Amino acid sequence: MTRLPISVIAALAVLLLAIPQPARAQNDAGEFSAGWQVLHFEEETFSRGWYADVLGNLTDSLGVVGEVSGHYRTLDETRLVAGVPVNVSADLRIHSFMGGIRFSARQNQQIVPFGQALFGLVHGSASIEGSATVGGRTFNVDESESDSDAAFALGGGVNVRMTDILALRFAASYFRVIEDGASNSVRFAVGAVFPF
Repeated sequence: MTRLPISVIAALAVLLLAIPQPARAQNDAGEFSAGWQVLHFEEETFSRGWYADVLGNLTDSLGVVGEVSGHYRTLDETRLVAGVPVNVSADLRIHSFMGGIRFSARQNQQIVPFGQALFGLVHGSASIEGSATVGGRTFNVDESESDSDAAFALGGGVNVRMTDILALRFAASYFRVIEDGASNSVRFAVGAVFPF
């Protein structure tokens, strides 16, 4: 039996490592996603929003996910208070930092539905400016307030694969801040998904 020189064995090993693996095997570790998100929270719709999340797959169908999001709304109103016009401007901001689990049904790699449960922290802040003119004198109000609470989101969606390195996401979730008197809220998201 003839022995192969070490240089030939090393060249074959390098060649085997350089051969592309199937796309599914390359994309098993997880995915990164980011996009636009709308939040309907306590009778207000925050249409200026974003999200970003990272998924690490534990199995083919179960993964651990971390998500951050931001939602913004500006209100400008003039109201009559005791017959006096009051101009009010408010900047509202809501940021969430959540983590949890995601179940994905990967029977068809082109269309992958998923469901997830996320828990974490939500931070809301508001800056309010107001002015009123009474008897030729102008009165101004400038206040800001912020608060943080625990929150959870239950939802799901679907990733629609466009290429080996890009998919589109369509998702929705029930979102609730865990505090007394909190209302039911919903989130809708559209984004891009990059498997890795």
